[in-house]
Amino acid sequence: MKCGRRIENESEELCSSCKRETSAFDSGRCTFIYNSEIGEAIKQVKRNGTREFLDFFGVYCVGRHELFLKSIGPKALVPVPLTDSRLRQRGFNQSELLAQSFSRIMGIPVKKLLVKTRNTKDQKGLNRWQRTNNLIGAFKAEGNEPMPDKVLLVDDIYTTGSTVNACAAVLKAAGVKEVYFICIAAGTADD
Repeated sequence: MKCGRRIENESEELCSSCKRETSAFDSGRCTFIYNSEIGEAIKQVKRNGTREFLDFFGVYCVGRHELFLKSIGPKALVPVPLTDSRLRQRGFNQSELLAQSFSRIMGIPVKKLLVKTRNTKDQKGLNRWQRTNNLIGAFKAEGNEPMPDKVLLVDDIYTTGSTVNACAAVLKAAGVKEVYFICIAAGTADD
């Protein structure tokens, strides 16, 4: 009910991570369980620029979570940002392209309300504590207009929630009242 990951015991509402940790985000949804096929598709997007996968993921994510998205009523879609150097290297931000796909379907604007202020270590391979510490001070709020009251963060993979949580904390400190998220895939609760 909080992070959107699947849990083993259907009588539970929260995964083990959400039970033991507080989070800045209100709730979110993950569409797929991260596995080798989904991982390969996301890798194709990031490393080879196979952007058409993002349109598929966009349509599928919005369709799968239609009731959740209608119930929260976000005023803006906020992609998790990349640093300028990573953006130049890759040529695009996969989270921004995914948010644009959502926007075409949902009619909600994409707003770049966050910037990533510094390069961080790749989160892959880091444990939960290392991931959280890796992101301290890595994001800041951007823009001169007033913050929307409800936003939907958009990212590709949710593992420990460190990235989404760091972004949500910055957005709330900047005046956003409710921060939700949607990701393509999630690892298991014990990742």
